[in-house]
Amino acid sequence: MPESPRYLVVEVLHQGAETILYRARRAEDGRPVVLKVLRRDHASPRALGRLQHELEVARALDSPVVIKAYGIEPFRDQVTLVLEDFGGRSLDQLLDGDGPMRAMRGMAIERFFPLALRLTDALAELHRHHIIHKDIKPQNLLCNPDTGEVKITDLGIACLLPRESQDLTRDRLIEGTLAYMAPEQTGRMNRWIDERTDLYSLGITFYQTLTGALPFQASDPVGWVHCHIAQAPRPPHALVPSIPPQLSAVVLKLLSKAAEERYQSALGLRHDLERCSSQLRATGAIEPFALGERDLSDRFRVPQRLYGREREIEALLVAFERVVAAGRPELALVSGYSGIGKSSLVAELHRPVVRERGSFLSGKFEQLKRDVPYLPFLQAFRALLQEILGASEEQVERWRQRLREALGQDASLLADVLPELTVLLGPQPPVPELPPAEAQSRLLAALRRFVAACARKEHPVALFLDDLQWADPASLLLLEQLATYTGTEHLLLIGAYRDNEVGPAHPLRLTLAEAQRRGAAVSELVLAPLSAAHVGALVAEAVHAPDAQVEPLSQLVHEKTGGNPFFVLQFLFELHQEGLITLDAEQRVWRWDIAAIRDKGFTDNVVELMVGKLKRLSIPARDALELAACLGSSLDLDTLAIVARRSAEALRDALEEAAREVLLLRRSSGYRFLHDRVQQAAYSLIPPEQLAEVHLRIGQLLVKAQRADERDASLFDVVGHLNRGAALLRSQAERDELAALNLRAGRKAKAAAAFQSAAALFAAGLSLLAPGRWEARRALTYDLTFERAHVAYITGSFDEAERLLEELMERARTRIETAAAVELAVALNVTRGRHARAVEIGLGWLRACDIALPLGPGDAQVDEETERVWRDLGVREIADLIHLPRMTNPEIESAMGVLNGVSLPAFFMDANLHYLVVLRMVQLSLRHGNADSSPNAYTFFARVIGPRYGRYKEGYLFGKLGHDLAQRSGLLTTKSVVLTMFGQHIVFWTHHYRETYPYTRAGFSAAVESGNLNDACYNCMWAEVFPLLSGEPLEDVLRAVEERLGFVRRAGYALPHCVLLGISAMIQALRGRPVRLSALDGSALDLLAFEASLEEGNPPLVRALYYNLKAQARFLIGPPGAALAAVTRGRAEHPCRVESNAIVAESSYYLALSLAALSSEAREARPAPPGEPTDELLDCERQLGAWARSCPENFLHKHALVRAEIARLRGQEPQAMRLYEQAISSAREGGFVQHEAIACELAAGFYRACGLFTSADAYLREARAGYFRWGAHAKVEQLDQRYPYLAPRKPIAPTVTFAVRAEQFDVLSVVTASQSISGELKLPRLLETLLRIVVEHAGAGEGVVLLLREDRLSTAAAISTSSTSGGAARLLDAGEAAAVALPQSILNYVRRSHERVRLDDAAGRHPFSEDDYFRQRGPGSALCLPIVRQARLLGVLYLENRLITGAFTPGRLTVLELLASQSAISLENAMLYADIEQENAERRRAERELQANQTTLQAIVDNSAASIYLKDRDGRYLLANCHAESAVGLPRHGLLGKTDVEVFHAATAELLQDNDRKVLDAGEPLQCEEEILLDDGPHTFLSVKFPLGESVMPGVICGISTDITERRRAELAERFLAEASRKLMALGYGATLESVAQLAVPELADQCVVDVRLDPDTPERTATAGVPAELAGAVMDALQPLSAASLSRPEVGDVRAAPLLEPLGVHSLLRAPLLARDRCFGVMTLLATSPRRRYGPADLWLAEELASRAALALDNSRLFAEAQEAIERRDEFLLVASHELKTPLTSLKMQAHLLARLLPRFQRAEVAPERIDAAIQVLNRQIARLAHLVNELLDVTRLNAGRLSLARAPLDLAALTREVVERMHQQLADARCRTHLDLEGPVVGDWDASRVEQVLINLLSNALKYGAGAPIHVVVRGLEGRALLVVRDHGIGVAEADQARIFERFERAVSVRNFGGLGLGLYIVRWIVTSHGGTICVESAPGAGATFIVELPLRPAEAETATHGQGALLPSA
Repeated sequence: MPESPRYLVVEVLHQGAETILYRARRAEDGRPVVLKVLRRDHASPRALGRLQHELEVARALDSPVVIKAYGIEPFRDQVTLVLEDFGGRSLDQLLDGDGPMRAMRGMAIERFFPLALRLTDALAELHRHHIIHKDIKPQNLLCNPDTGEVKITDLGIACLLPRESQDLTRDRLIEGTLAYMAPEQTGRMNRWIDERTDLYSLGITFYQTLTGALPFQASDPVGWVHCHIAQAPRPPHALVPSIPPQLSAVVLKLLSKAAEERYQSALGLRHDLERCSSQLRATGAIEPFALGERDLSDRFRVPQRLYGREREIEALLVAFERVVAAGRPELALVSGYSGIGKSSLVAELHRPVVRERGSFLSGKFEQLKRDVPYLPFLQAFRALLQEILGASEEQVERWRQRLREALGQDASLLADVLPELTVLLGPQPPVPELPPAEAQSRLLAALRRFVAACARKEHPVALFLDDLQWADPASLLLLEQLATYTGTEHLLLIGAYRDNEVGPAHPLRLTLAEAQRRGAAVSELVLAPLSAAHVGALVAEAVHAPDAQVEPLSQLVHEKTGGNPFFVLQFLFELHQEGLITLDAEQRVWRWDIAAIRDKGFTDNVVELMVGKLKRLSIPARDALELAACLGSSLDLDTLAIVARRSAEALRDALEEAAREVLLLRRSSGYRFLHDRVQQAAYSLIPPEQLAEVHLRIGQLLVKAQRADERDASLFDVVGHLNRGAALLRSQAERDELAALNLRAGRKAKAAAAFQSAAALFAAGLSLLAPGRWEARRALTYDLTFERAHVAYITGSFDEAERLLEELMERARTRIETAAAVELAVALNVTRGRHARAVEIGLGWLRACDIALPLGPGDAQVDEETERVWRDLGVREIADLIHLPRMTNPEIESAMGVLNGVSLPAFFMDANLHYLVVLRMVQLSLRHGNADSSPNAYTFFARVIGPRYGRYKEGYLFGKLGHDLAQRSGLLTTKSVVLTMFGQHIVFWTHHYRETYPYTRAGFSAAVESGNLNDACYNCMWAEVFPLLSGEPLEDVLRAVEERLGFVRRAGYALPHCVLLGISAMIQALRGRPVRLSALDGSALDLLAFEASLEEGNPPLVRALYYNLKAQARFLIGPPGAALAAVTRGRAEHPCRVESNAIVAESSYYLALSLAALSSEAREARPAPPGEPTDELLDCERQLGAWARSCPENFLHKHALVRAEIARLRGQEPQAMRLYEQAISSAREGGFVQHEAIACELAAGFYRACGLFTSADAYLREARAGYFRWGAHAKVEQLDQRYPYLAPRKPIAPTVTFAVRAEQFDVLSVVTASQSISGELKLPRLLETLLRIVVEHAGAGEGVVLLLREDRLSTAAAISTSSTSGGAARLLDAGEAAAVALPQSILNYVRRSHERVRLDDAAGRHPFSEDDYFRQRGPGSALCLPIVRQARLLGVLYLENRLITGAFTPGRLTVLELLASQSAISLENAMLYADIEQENAERRRAERELQANQTTLQAIVDNSAASIYLKDRDGRYLLANCHAESAVGLPRHGLLGKTDVEVFHAATAELLQDNDRKVLDAGEPLQCEEEILLDDGPHTFLSVKFPLGESVMPGVICGISTDITERRRAELAERFLAEASRKLMALGYGATLESVAQLAVPELADQCVVDVRLDPDTPERTATAGVPAELAGAVMDALQPLSAASLSRPEVGDVRAAPLLEPLGVHSLLRAPLLARDRCFGVMTLLATSPRRRYGPADLWLAEELASRAALALDNSRLFAEAQEAIERRDEFLLVASHELKTPLTSLKMQAHLLARLLPRFQRAEVAPERIDAAIQVLNRQIARLAHLVNELLDVTRLNAGRLSLARAPLDLAALTREVVERMHQQLADARCRTHLDLEGPVVGDWDASRVEQVLINLLSNALKYGAGAPIHVVVRGLEGRALLVVRDHGIGVAEADQARIFERFERAVSVRNFGGLGLGLYIVRWIVTSHGGTICVESAPGAGATFIVELPLRPAEAETATHGQGALLPSA
């Protein structure tokens, strides 16, 4: 027990959440007392305030029924409220319970009545003193069991008012105990709190006392609230039959949901209880009697129910139910005069919202705060977030995940204005800045997604916005967006406004009209004044008298108030306060005096009435209310204290006076006015001439009182007050300061997309500045003027924006300042449609910046600028441009911004000018680095260079560059433009159409996320073009088009809307539907009207796209002439040279096919021989060929088909056949089902014309199947009509007849189903019964039930009447269900549409006939029915009859659908029951697993290798595992109970305590590294610390620490050694030595000395690091004594062995030998001078590793040097040897020639001349070969030495080739190689003749060597600027893997044994060609010969020309 010097504690009575009750005796007099002590961990100011409040209320009462309070005193280190102890015990203890949630024993009736009567008397006494307890429950009702005395305790939340309202905007902060709380206490009802609230709680207490159980059970606050509002309790006598029904009725009356239906007073309750008790004592039974006959409260209460609003309430309820059921947002408006009851009416929705587990949110616009954007939305959202934060952790986590997914990176936008969002989601990264329009759209999109995430099916939201007549423009825009946003399905928006203040031109009216135009569901309720009858009913209930009796009074009230409900109530209160309505206590009736009321002369103006009421208040109260009215409808005490300059306590007393008069309503943190009229009346008390002064003083006081970090939160309020009093400011400095505040507030409003508010603030700021503002406050003036101009542009005030921009451009001093104004001016003129003016402004500024662009550039200039881009690019790869540095020159960056702005108007003026602007942006980027607009420039450049210059590959690379840069930048505006442009205008030129999809989706997402609706709509325009062109099913494309149309229609963007309508029209025509279109305003359009609308105000591009699409449909459906007309019109509107896009590209294809078809028709009409097609057709073919080469995936099949048609027209039948096949296979491979079908159809026509009818029909069937797969049903029907034999025939099914009366059968089915299904809860039996009944009625042979689980249908049960199954329904397990074959297409349709499908003949033609199921099984009839409950699909019934067609007649369908709908209810219940059973089983399994896991967890903790421990708030160890004990070196008993200070060193303890505090303060886990000094040195621990939470162990943290000392040390060593290895890669000898020395400092040593001797003959070298230059010699001298000792392994040296080191500051050293490859190269000595560094054994390994790697690097350096020397000697030898070999070769060659001349003269008979000639030829060949090899070696040697030079001179390559071939004639003839020369001459260039000849000889030698016996082809061509030489043989060929290798030194592709050679020929050829600036390559395959291709420039490059005179050298090898 706790000890105290003043009190002796006897026992603990109760432990609550915040307090503990002790029974004690006071030491000084022995008086028994009860101590109510605050818990230490709940000693908050709020809890202390409740104790203080309880003391004040108890002292004020001085009643025997309330526990007396003696005072508040200190108790140990807490405070206690000292209460009297009369020996009582709480009611729950008397009933043997332990809290409200635990079962009690019911009390006997005989004991109940005396106790209930005493409790009722006590409560009546409390209410007599005007006290509402608000927390009546068994724990607060005390009874002395010996004396029977009863008292009430715990008045901590009691109120002294006659009544109190729960504020709807703060519905989370409810007070009381959840289980005993009255419905009105929950804040979810439109009701006051008064004495009847306590009676409800008393009723729950009585219920629990009688039955031993609570009337409701719930597990969370939301559940309890739902119970109190929506659930009816079971009667007590139903639980305990011994309870008399009449007593049960008394208790149930107390528990009525509406306060009016409960007992109205405790005295009335006592009367009925006494009557029950008397009857029970007298007769032993209680007879029924009317309850409440004597029930009349002595309080004058006006009824809280609404009168005359039944219809309006019903309309609101229906709207909310519609939103919940249908999932579509609605806007319900409630209008009427002030006080008419709008807010009260809407508040009636609170109960149904709670019943649906939803949220009722509300906010209020205020007249004095109209410049605060989104005020009511933020009020509502903050209340919702506070409610979320108060939920369970599991619920909070669900909300957190949902909001994170919904908001993404935009969460920080809302976190700035909703601080609770940061608490929920954590800190959010800032979002990138956007242009204002996009910023507004982004913010609105984020708010929409926030609301959509909150408003869900399981959690609907009703959002009430009051006083819409004062709404700011930003809020109205958000209201419109929420009402039309499809994502907020389960949101009901309710707006209330004063209709007398909203005229036709009011912004609210305009917003509502726009919302309705965009398809919003808007309804309006106009509230009229109450009728005389309704006022009479209200007055009659207030005075508890019949209607006839009160008629004179009610007529007078109606006359004075005009039926205004608020006025009626206030007038009745005034009558009672004036004593004109009084209670006759004796008769228990209310009296009034009509004449006295009339004589009083009451006003008929409610404001005057309120003013009179206010004037009766005390002066302090009135003054406080006047200031409060200036602050708004709500106020908090602290703010009012600041502006009133009075203490909060004094103000509280004044405001409580107003609250007692029901002029103010109490809130948890302050007050709010009862009604706007009260605030208006209080505000009117301030004289008008003083208003400015009052507001100015309020603003100044608020500024002075705020801290710097608080100013942004209330910036709008402060600036609003100061602006109202700005006229009173006399000092210009003060006016300037206020202008700066207006600038800040305006920017904040602008950032919140509240542009109207921002405009007013910027204008106010400008008006405050002095006339000479540009000179006095230039920076402030510039900022205000620019921001005002910007906002004027955004809000459409274009003239004002233009005036301000002119002023800015005149006053701007720098180019950057001017650029900002110019950019805005360009955008302004573009918006106004003045493109020429926009271009003029932009180009004028650019000219001033030396960027001159002509207005009408020609093609030549554009081409020249394009070439300049390629020159600027140079040798850089396009992809590498992403690594360009960031553009840093601010003026160039400004120029980029202006160019980017000008590019759009330039596009509409002149395509060349637009392209020139883009080119200049690309040039600036290439020269100065990438800017924010560079991705746009690269992408627009890429869009043009493909179609214009045929550089599609480069175009893709530039587009990809722009895409990657945009992705990297993260700028959403850039991403939306670039991704859309790249995906929809660039990718398809080189990649398949389908590869555009992801870019399109990403571009759309970025546009929506950034709020750029223009880009989003433009994206929509093209998004479905590519699926259409790709051959996706037309039905899917049409569905997607409709979705896109919905988005575009909501955005109101006409251009993409027209394009999408064109796509829709084409698809509908192809599908055979009547074309139905909707205009932008929703009106219907037929096709002719749509085409007519295209001519009005639409740009040519729209018409071009439509007519090109129309041409596609016309070509398929016919006739060709219509297709040709359409495509011709489309191409005329938008020629290809202007801009080529995918549809324009497709138009070339359809133009070609239409021309070919018309040519065929013409020849059929007039038979003629095949001829040449038209030029236009051939042009199309050439263009398609170019595209096919760039992207065969998209264009090859089109090109092949057009070529096939041309071949057909020319009569080239074999070629046509091949090309048709190529077109079909290529289209099929690419998935172009429509083009495959077109090709098949055209091929069929070709074969039919050739008389090949079988082939023609086969192709036609393929075509029909393709069109059907595509969904072109109109085309299918056309083919079926033209070729009827193609359509599949319907098999004739057997017939079965029945003779039974349908009416009897139907009634029997319905009755059987109702009886069998209604009571079945077990899902298996229900399914069996349902199937059996439905199959019996329908006459089906088979039936299946499928249930919808997680949006997927799964087969649950099946039945078959076949003999094998016996006709019994059976449930299917997962394996069987998967094996059941069903028509998936039908099931998918029914699942999505909720419509039935009936097939009379399933084998015939129907929309689902392509389903594989029907082809395989072929049922006769089929029927599929949805099972729907309240628009929600539960499952599907599928029935079949395989024997007959038409089995499921329309007559049976009615009953079958009735059976399905009736079964839906039972099915839903059964599925829920099954889910509950499964949940229970899973819960039991989880409990078992939890118990096993706890055992396992305990074992894991005990045996964990980590240290695990618990510490309390003071740092004491509460728990530690074995490893924790061993880590600190203390046993468990020695560690537990101690703090870190007692266990560790001071620094360590401070570190640990600091981390513990971070965890406790943040309440979140912390992962950190902690370095702890233990006995054996410092250890590093990786620690994870987290709080166990208030629900587990409050204030306790758990830590898990792992010793990572060795791991950290190893990691550091590994990083150090890795860095060492990197640095040692330098091969220079001196550099390596210096690197070694530098490397060890400072990581391993303070100083380092490295001594190295690589060779005994070389001198020793020494390097130092960290040694001052002046001490280097001294250090090396000091180390001399150590150098004599040999060293084989590292050692920690003794400083004493080198005594000279100590004077140099060295106190420790370590020496390591430099060992590598079994040699020692030297020693590395590490010296420590820092006191903290001491070398030990742990450092030896690291030093050894470093020394080893250093030695290896040094040795490698030595070996490399030796190798280089050897290579030089080898090259020198080869050079000398080659020269020496050439000398005897020359002599030998001359002698051979001499011998050849002399031998014929001396011929001898014994030797035939032929043999002599042959021998001489062999000798010559070998000499030539040897000379060739020597020359090759000599050339290679010169190459290596860099001494092979070129002697350029004009040379004719063709002539040289002919000469070389003639010279090699004999060799070619010997090799049997016939040479074919194809020479184009002359081809003259500047080349080295000998070297080019060497190339020719080597290539020809190769050809005759490897292609002996086969022809050799030699080609010479002169191309543009270069020469082409081709040598082709037909020899053995070269494998692809060897083709690159054969050009290297000593490389061959074949065995040296077979062909010989050094492998140098091609190597030398490559170097010669390369040195001339040319290229060489080989094309070959094994066995197919080889083709060597050489390209040589005709003229040398500039750099080479400069050195030509000196002899250009070949590159070194």
